[in-house]
Amino acid sequence: MANSDSSRTRLLLLILLILAVFFVWKTGVFAPREISAEASAAELSLGERLDALAKLPPVLVDRPSVSADYAGSRNIFDYSTNPEVLRERRLQQIAREKARKKQQERQKELVQERQRQAAANPRPPAPPRAAPPPDFRYQYVAYIGRFTEPMEYLAVLTRAGASKDIKRADIRTVRVGEVIDNKFVVKRIDIDSMTIGYTDPKFREKTKTVKLVLPKGPGGSKGRRG
Repeated sequence: MANSDSSRTRLLLLILLILAVFFVWKTGVFAPREISAEASAAELSLGERLDALAKLPPVLVDRPSVSADYAGSRNIFDYSTNPEVLRERRLQQIAREKARKKQQERQKELVQERQRQAAANPRPPAPPRAAPPPDFRYQYVAYIGRFTEPMEYLAVLTRAGASKDIKRADIRTVRVGEVIDNKFVVKRIDIDSMTIGYTDPKFREKTKTVKLVLPKGPGGSKGRRG
């Protein structure tokens, strides 16, 4: 009885296995599928996109250290390494450098232009300094009053630098209006000074006051009446 049941069970399993194989062969579940052109193109496009994404620089999410330099990757938290910002700064620096060089060239051109103008239009020479009037080399040592004209005096002159032993040739007596050495003219004689002018028209308006100098030694006097 037991053997009959076991045989029946094996027979049923064999029949089920045959039916399963027939079903698989009929439906083609494990047969290779044909890939359509549209699906292949879609898969190829997706691969190209993945390759393009793989070539992009990596995106850093950590803040770099202070000494880290921009080396082709961008830190989204560090705006100073933004390529656009760096390019803008570089352009501004180039513009400032060009402006500075242009200003230097302009200054150089202005200096050269001034030099050319100075060479083409030299300044006129300064007028020569006016020569001083001639030196009056006489000393007023005494005066002589006249009885006929009490207010009129004669001036006694000696050459400057004469020795103590004054010679007659070194003494000269002049009156108002008299010309001395063709250079000087006596303008006024007082008891303590005399005034001289100059014959040269260039010094017509100039005068000089000569003070009375008393002779050294005993017996000297301011003057006498004649």
